[in-house]
Amino acid sequence: MAILAAFAVGGLPLARLPGPEMHGITAVFSASLFVIELATSMLLLVRFRVERHPWLAVVVCAHFFSALMAMLYLLAFPGALQPGRPLIGDWQTASWLFLAWTMVMPVAGLCAVFLELRQPGLVLEPAVAMRMIARAIALTIGAAVLVTAAFVAGPSLPPMVAEGRWTGLFLILHGVSTVLMLLGVAAIMWGPGKRSDLFAWFGVSLMAMAVANLFAAVGGERFSIGWTGARIGYAAGAGVLFGYFLWLFGNQQQLLASARERLEAEVEIRTAELQDMVRERDTLLSEVYHRVNNNLQVLRSMLNLERRNLAAPCESAALARMDRRTLGIGVVHRKAMEARCADAIDVGAVIEELAVRLQDVLAQDGRAIRIEVQAATVWMKLDLAVPLGLLIQELVTSLVQEPAPGTADRTIRITFEESGRVRRLAVESSHPARLPDRQSPEALIISGLVGQLGGSGDFAGASLPGCVVNF
Repeated sequence: MAILAAFAVGGLPLARLPGPEMHGITAVFSASLFVIELATSMLLLVRFRVERHPWLAVVVCAHFFSALMAMLYLLAFPGALQPGRPLIGDWQTASWLFLAWTMVMPVAGLCAVFLELRQPGLVLEPAVAMRMIARAIALTIGAAVLVTAAFVAGPSLPPMVAEGRWTGLFLILHGVSTVLMLLGVAAIMWGPGKRSDLFAWFGVSLMAMAVANLFAAVGGERFSIGWTGARIGYAAGAGVLFGYFLWLFGNQQQLLASARERLEAEVEIRTAELQDMVRERDTLLSEVYHRVNNNLQVLRSMLNLERRNLAAPCESAALARMDRRTLGIGVVHRKAMEARCADAIDVGAVIEELAVRLQDVLAQDGRAIRIEVQAATVWMKLDLAVPLGLLIQELVTSLVQEPAPGTADRTIRITFEESGRVRRLAVESSHPARLPDRQSPEALIISGLVGQLGGSGDFAGASLPGCVVNF
């Protein structure tokens, strides 16, 4: 406000000096005013849809009316679009449209102040707000059409310009609009402008228009320095709120950039923390698997020591079976330790190592066989990999438990594959073998492991070259 007042005091003495006759300035002024005011009214409309204050609807319509009048002023100004004459109306129409515009803006400002002071901070319901703004915009368009029709098609109006200078009637009406602008500025600054930045900047816009009014009145005629400066002042006043919205946009972009930087820094820190946690978890799991594997090795050693001290073949065979089962669990845990993955392990690799270890263990028991493996890379959870390893061990042991005559070159083939959501395990022998009876411990263990895997297969007591389990 102080800058505008200082500009007025310093520039008014020069306002009466003649300036260059730039006929194109009216077209530039009107087009610029139309674009700025239309954009500002759209931004205000978006703001109104969010805040839904009644006074904001009035400000929206004021700027929309200003945009319409800027375009009509361009059509009515003599020589602006065609040499020597206006497109609509006569030589006085542009001045009357200009006065109507400068009257409506301060009146709209006073109405907005009245609405806010009457019910401070009132927020309308969304449906009510939308109906209100739709009716207000329709009334604004209707008012612009009626004003234009009255000035263009109505009876002859008193002249505003005579012999290139303003008439007394023009100066009186011009003075009234200036007083209304100053009243609007005072009402805003001592009222709602203290609570709302948008209201305060609307007051600055009215103040810029009041200063431009003074320059136009003191200039006294077209193409004086005051007249040209007034047009620049009107455009600047119209751009105040537009500039305010641009500043808000820039400020919001800075806030978003700062928030993004903080978020990226926090994500980076959190990612590093999670990576440390994953490394700690992997180290802990590796240690757990290592200790489990060591304990299983100790258990196997103890079983083998006990086995050597047993004379009864059946008791020794029972401990041998326990040793092989422990071997199956140990192989799974060792592969889990090598994989360093808490969620799943490659059971194809587990089956290959388990086959090699079983072949060695069975060879030590005098059962020389060859185990061939054809296993796809399939990742399974540990709670499924352990029963799978035990099942393979039980099936292989069962197929070679009672070797038939002439089967010294027996071959066991293990096939494991996955098709869609179904996994298929096949353990086949090169010679038929009788599987354990249904009520035997081995058969019960096999049945329980198949059920734990969610599979199906019934081959207890059968004399088959092998068995297949789907799960």
